[in-house]
Amino acid sequence: MCGFAGVFGFNPKKEQINKCLEGLKRRGPDDYGYYSSHNLSLVHTRLSIIDLTDDAKQPMVHNQTGVTIVFNGEIYNYRELQKQHNLNSKIKSDTRIILELYVKFGLDFVSQLNGMFAICIWDPREQSIHLIRDRFGIKPIYIYQQREKFIFGSDLNSIFDLGAKKEPNLKSIKNYLNFGITENNKETFYDNIIPIQTGSTLSITSDKIIKKKYWELDKIDKDYLNLNETELVEFVEYNINKSINSHLISDVPIGLTLSSGLDSNILLNYMFENDKTSKIKTFTYGYDENIYDESKKIQKFYNYEKIERHISKLECKNLINELSEAVNYFNSPLGGLGTLSLFNLMKNIKKNDISVILSGEGADEVFAGYKYYFYAMLLDLKKNNDHKRLNDEIKSWNLITGEDLSNIVNNDKLIANKAFGMMAPDGTSLKSENFEGDLLKNLDTQNELYSHDFNHNNLNKVRYEDIFKKKLPKLLMFQDRCSMFSSIETRVPFLDHNLVESIFKLNPSNLIRKGKLKRLLRNDMKKFKFKDIKNSQKEYVATPQREWLKKDLYNDIYDEIKSSKLQDLGIVNLKAFLNEYENYSSKIDLGNSFFVWKVLNLKYIFN
Repeated sequence: MCGFAGVFGFNPKKEQINKCLEGLKRRGPDDYGYYSSHNLSLVHTRLSIIDLTDDAKQPMVHNQTGVTIVFNGEIYNYRELQKQHNLNSKIKSDTRIILELYVKFGLDFVSQLNGMFAICIWDPREQSIHLIRDRFGIKPIYIYQQREKFIFGSDLNSIFDLGAKKEPNLKSIKNYLNFGITENNKETFYDNIIPIQTGSTLSITSDKIIKKKYWELDKIDKDYLNLNETELVEFVEYNINKSINSHLISDVPIGLTLSSGLDSNILLNYMFENDKTSKIKTFTYGYDENIYDESKKIQKFYNYEKIERHISKLECKNLINELSEAVNYFNSPLGGLGTLSLFNLMKNIKKNDISVILSGEGADEVFAGYKYYFYAMLLDLKKNNDHKRLNDEIKSWNLITGEDLSNIVNNDKLIANKAFGMMAPDGTSLKSENFEGDLLKNLDTQNELYSHDFNHNNLNKVRYEDIFKKKLPKLLMFQDRCSMFSSIETRVPFLDHNLVESIFKLNPSNLIRKGKLKRLLRNDMKKFKFKDIKNSQKEYVATPQREWLKKDLYNDIYDEIKSSKLQDLGIVNLKAFLNEYENYSSKIDLGNSFFVWKVLNLKYIFN
């Protein structure tokens, strides 16, 4: 895992290069490199994970052609590609394999890669720059354009360090304030800086820009696999096991972020089965408040001879300082107290000499773990006139959740709004009271839905939207920023593209059954005879955010926001917000604190 940045079309100042390199050292503290050619400059910082020798130093230049690469990520099948294409058997670096493949095949090589990657290739033969991003956007690349000048990099700070103007994107700010949208793979919180699209290449020469998609999930074979229950269990187990084993390729030890939930425990149990793994370091964040303390929930689960448990607790008194530090590094808001706790946890992971961790991001989106997925499935059952199962599912859902849908199921519009609206994972709305300042009031923003076909299947459609627009882009951004601040590489096995394609080839009716979300993962977990993971609904409120923002830190947060520049900048109507905050704090019900969290984050962005 590394960090890189570059410019094309002009020559940056030496002090800008030095500032950029210094900032990128968080992403790569082990080594650094610089390359310059005419109107191109590339900088790279390295976090050594695969091939710890100087042979993997970047920027890396191909001796015969002069083609140069900087790369951030991991290619899990690089050994297979090395053998398949008869590349030099002495090569130990996945970066070198990428370089050799490009020289041999051009950009067509990208579809062969299995991994997470952000790649920049300079081809002096064509005087062209190629920027390449992995299929789900696990690794970021941002680009800034001003006429014929381009600046690109692994994070926003590196782009600003190289001369990009830091001007707010008012549309993104309005969408965040109203709907909580932090990252959607289309825009950032700053004008003229956009992410490279997932699963795509962007090629730049002196006179043209070419964008090309090399992979799209909705282009996979739409004929569902017809598997019986036994075959289904074997199919899921095989694909999960294959993905996790590939993600354990490393020349340094690998740890795991562990909660009491299903996803991370599946990862842990597969890690136990892998004979390369003797003792696993696990990392969990918790709180002093017992009801939210994950560390106590998992305390009784495992044989401590096989795991080494590490706990990190974020204290209420540290929230403001920690959040200010995180937002300054992110250059965007955090998702909630859970994200801030992850940010704090990564510092603890680094202190324990772990540079690589596995994490469970993607499991909910791929295997259907969010509450509103159930509503999408009801729409499909109605469309298919499967009234028997429709009624059975409604009854099962009522028994598990207490929610009675027997009347609302007759209104397609209401169900569709519950399935496709801007919802939190627990099904509650993300829309807040209107606190827009004068600068935002008249801005026209659109929150369009994707219109991909997926055989007109609503459950597949809402999962697709979450993977590429609503949910996963921000979760992956949070993981990247939180981990990279502490020089940690995060790997997400549930987003192996072969695994995701395999699950999307299954009939979506297999994903939810008898009111139980994420059924395929629950069935897979049974083989470990692990009975402590609840076979019920996902638990959503896992932090004391509401208590801290509503009660414990009310006076401090009130003063922080009241003294902010948000009113003067026209971003937030502070009078309306502070009145609502006062009313909220006086109510007995804990309610939803997200509107407070959003404005507090904006305060630190515009500090």
